[in-house]
Amino acid sequence: MNRRDFSLSLCAAFSLAAPQIARASVKPISFATWNIACGAEKYHGRGFEGIAEFINENAIDVCVMQEVDRHARTSGYLNFPNYFFKQTGLYPFYAPASIEPLREGESRRREYGNLILSRWPLMQTHVVNLKEPYQANDPEWGVDNRIGLIARSHGICWATTHLSYIPGFHPHPIPKTQADNLWWHLSELVPGNMPLVLGGDFNSPPGSPNLASLDANLHCETKDLPPTWPLDYTQAVQNPTMTLDHIFTRAIRAEKVRTIPLEELSDHAVVMADIIPDRFDF
Repeated sequence: MNRRDFSLSLCAAFSLAAPQIARASVKPISFATWNIACGAEKYHGRGFEGIAEFINENAIDVCVMQEVDRHARTSGYLNFPNYFFKQTGLYPFYAPASIEPLREGESRRREYGNLILSRWPLMQTHVVNLKEPYQANDPEWGVDNRIGLIARSHGICWATTHLSYIPGFHPHPIPKTQADNLWWHLSELVPGNMPLVLGGDFNSPPGSPNLASLDANLHCETKDLPPTWPLDYTQAVQNPTMTLDHIFTRAIRAEKVRTIPLEELSDHAVVMADIIPDRFDF
């Protein structure tokens, strides 16, 4: 074999091996969904320092959060999105699902909503109202407002929501319609070939009819998870009974899906997964 033939053979071998090398070099994205319990009476955001520490210590790349306060008396009037940005360096995208009436003696109204934190700048951000386009035929429909957040970073669409609580977590038209509306917005705003990761507190167990539209179009990564709620820092032994916090994906893989109960920080366990991109570069 002469030098030219050897060089051509070497190039051919490298071109065949390159895709395998690139795929093996893909770094998993550390993802978490976490209801941080600003609305839970025993918590009210009491664990915010520990939550930021956990994000940093575990090098979480994208964290979606529910029950996030801003300017709430019960949480010391802390601006949680700004706080987490300063403590973790992750870019925030926040929107309130509800804004309370101004209380006497207070200069700002309490906000209560959802948050996406990302290691990469967030683009094409959307806040969607889960009362649209469909409406549930229920007298409570207008009482409990819910939203979804959708944003893109690192070539992936990230989304989060917090559906309405129904006593007993039974099938019910309100959370079902909210999930239907969320999927409608996702299908309208996210290209079908774009990887999608949706995390949140769905207030419904795996396989619930409330989540039928999401189950039909996305892959539920948390269907076999142990219970994520309730945790109670006042109790010596934790006995969560319901799996309410989920991760759904499309066109992307999730590995090592797990729960981490941190009862000192929230009444919901944090749910984590390694998201595996299919491409080396974005």
